[in-house]
Amino acid sequence: MQQHLHIDFETFCELDLKQVGLYKYMEHESFEPLMMSYAFDNEPTQIIDFCKGEQIPTRVLAALKDPNIIKHAHNVPFEQECFKQMGLPQDLRQWQCSMVKCAYMGIPLSLEEAGDALELKIRKDKRGKELIKLFCTLQKGNKTRSNFRVYWFDNPEAWEVFKQYCIFDTDVEREIDHRLQYFVIPDRERVLYLIDRDINTRGIEIDTSFAINAYKLDCMYKDKLAKEVYQRTGVNPKSEKQFIEWLQANMPDAPANCQKKVIEEVLKKRKNDLSPMVKYMLEVRLQVTKTSNKKYDAMVKSQQTDKMVRNTLQFYGAN
Repeated sequence: MQQHLHIDFETFCELDLKQVGLYKYMEHESFEPLMMSYAFDNEPTQIIDFCKGEQIPTRVLAALKDPNIIKHAHNVPFEQECFKQMGLPQDLRQWQCSMVKCAYMGIPLSLEEAGDALELKIRKDKRGKELIKLFCTLQKGNKTRSNFRVYWFDNPEAWEVFKQYCIFDTDVEREIDHRLQYFVIPDRERVLYLIDRDINTRGIEIDTSFAINAYKLDCMYKDKLAKEVYQRTGVNPKSEKQFIEWLQANMPDAPANCQKKVIEEVLKKRKNDLSPMVKYMLEVRLQVTKTSNKKYDAMVKSQQTDKMVRNTLQFYGAN
């Protein structure tokens, strides 16, 4: 009978994972695996507390090398890179990702949302976000203290709760895998997934100078527009409150908010009824709140020491 091993890591790094991306996060000198939960088949989930000197058991180490044991995780690249940083590189062909299966089936990708969508009896512990913020990221300092890190011994009670949260994550991932076990990803899609991971691991080279200057030009253009509007109206078009107040005073049946889709709808359906000034203000609002050009800043933040940006593709992300 095929044996399975389910795994989840919790880690620390001074960098923000969402801002810099997986690979830059893990190559940073401050990166540190904190704990790892694991479960074989339907056995009770176990926890390894690296911060207290606990080691990965021999049975798990053997399983990581055994091609006959299928390894599971929700977002496998994260676990794979953790093992790589620990000197235990993994063969992706021996792993199955519950996040990829969720993507293939049109189920939300996050562990929490996937559990809700599948109406699992066990759900991801929502308190985990607070514990991750406490132990996995730097805490903001103040005028008398710089940014600082909270260690397990600073709050041992919260640390024990955090360990249970890590265990619970593996329980939820395993439950998702069990719920979706009869929905098998076709071999042809599996091959494409392996190619996708190869592309993501190799990465793409970024023209740093171009990206930085493009972002600067965009900021300069938006500031120029905002300054022009302020000089003409005394309104900061970047401020939603100020903009709405001006709009309600100068436009009949003005919209209640200035979200992008609302403004676009007004410009499309009421363009013949708008005064030149109102039309100008609406168009400026769209320009100064445009976020698409922030991708340039994101590219620079996620660029690694070899000038490459990795993990830019989400397999079945458009499903």
